Amino acid sequence: STASSQAVEVLRFEFATGIEAREPVGVASEFQAGTRVYAFLELQNPGEARELSITFTREGESSPKSIALAVPKAKRFRTFAFRSNTQKPGRYRCVVTAPDGGVLADKTFDVSGEASAH
Repeated sequence: STASSQAVEVLRFEFATGIEAREPVGVASEFQAGTRVYAFLELQNPGEARELSITFTREGESSPKSIALAVPKAKRFRTFAFRSNTQKPGRYRCVVTAPDGGVLADKTFDVSGEASAH
């Protein structure tokens, strides 16, 4: 078997306003400013356990903080990360990378309006 057949595969990648019973709720591609945005991932990992990283970057931002995601060997593994700092409107990019730096998923969402005061 080749190394690529052991690669992690992204089965689902959604943005949502929450996670309930390990499923995304409020799935959307545009959110109100100030909303905590969850990136929900369903992965297949035929090889050994590994650690992926995920970043959320607003266009114009530099050096995003990377969030580590531990992924066990599994046919279906669900996990998520979130960004709570979405006060500024704009386009946000979420990138999931493998340990070798290869990009597994790359998706954008938009934030519009003003963050509400409450």
